[in-house]
Parts: sequence; structure tokens; C-alpha cells
Amino acid sequence: MRKFIISVILLSLVVPLTAAQGELTPKTPLPPKNSVSDLDKVKHERDAKISAISAKVQDIEARYYARQVQQGNLLMGTLEENAKSWLGLPEENERFVALVKQYADGPQVPALTPEEMEQLDENKREIRAFLNNGRENPAAAKLAERNRKIRELKEPVFELEARYWAWRVSKVKDTTIEELAAFSQNWIGERAYNQKLIAKIRENVQSGNTKQLTKKEEKKLEAVNQQVRALLN
Repeated sequence: MRKFIISVILLSLVVPLTAAQGELTPKTPLPPKNSVSDLDKVKHERDAKISAISAKVQDIEARYYARQVQQGNLLMGTLEENAKSWLGLPEENERFVALVKQYADGPQVPALTPEEMEQLDENKREIRAFLNNGRENPAAAKLAERNRKIRELKEPVFELEARYWAWRVSKVKDTTIEELAAFSQNWIGERAYNQKLIAKIRENVQSGNTKQLTKKEEKKLEAVNQQVRALLN
């Protein structure tokens, strides 16, 4: 009899609990989780697309990085390590690094032309748009617009600026073409325009067009530089 009473008591405790659990059970099943294979497929498709876009400028980009290695601005080992976390197909990234090393181990790599630099920048914009569902990232678009305005401000004094720096290189001798070329990689504004300016400075040095700016020319150049600085504030 005691066992029967205890059984009844236990049953009375279990049944309400089971019922309560039933009330908490969702009426519709939870959405299935993505399987590892599904996620891998999406990642592979994304990386394949990025590699396909990058392939269009692979040689240009390889020469760009090889020049950085030759000039001591980048260690080959650092590039190889960074490449392990790049987007894109791993095997394509490995081929790219091998191409960079091939160029870096060869003769001095010339600087990219302004046209090549623009191709490189445009390719990066295409990749950013792909990763943002076809739309350019707002921050990247804002930076591109700022750089465009800087170029438009500086274009009217392009010849003056090129002559100014040629004078600094040839007469003042407080910098060199090589230093300016290295620094120009981080100058504000459009990289294609900056490369065009470096090419003009080099041309002026070689041709002897290194006359110091007049006071009037200095004021004109400084007025533009003030406008550029205002854009950055």
C-alpha cells in the first residue's frame, strides 16, 4: 500500500511537470542551423569571386608589393604571413605571393604608372562593392569623394608643385626622388594623381626645370595647400 501511495504521489508530480514542459515547447520547429558544409560553400564562392576580380590586376599589384619589398618598406616574410588571412582562394593567394617574390628577387621594379595605380584602386573599389552587395561602402565613398576634391584643387598648381619639389631635390637637397616616391604611397589624395606628380618631379630634375618659385607662385601654391588642409578638418 505504501508503494502504491508513493507511486501515486510521484505520478501526480511528474504529470503536471510534463504538461508544463509541453506548454513551453514551440508549436513550430526552430529554423535549422547552417551546416558546416553550407558555410564552407558560401565562403568558397565568395573567395572565388574575389580571386576572379583580383586576377585582373594581379601583375600590377605584384609589382607594387615587390617594389615595397625592394625599397625596404615591407618584409617578404610579413607579406607571406599576412596572406594567410586574406580573402580570396588560398591557392590563388599563394600564387600571388610567389609572383611578388619573383619580382622582388629580380631587377629593380619601376614605380607603377598613374594609369596602373588607378587600375589598382578601381579594382579595390570593385571588391569593396562586391562585399557590400553591389554598393560602395559609405566610408570608402566619402574618402573617394574627398580625394577627388583634393585632386581638383591641386590640378591648377600641378606644374608649380612639381617644380617646387624638383627645386628641393636638386637645389636644397633636403630630400630625394626615392624618398618622395616612398612617401607618396601615404600622401592624401588620389594615388594616381600622386604618382603622376612624382613622375613630373623626376622629369623636372632630369631636364633641369628646377627654378625656385617666385613669391607670387609660392603664395598661389600655399593658398591651394590651405584649401586642402581645410578639407581635412
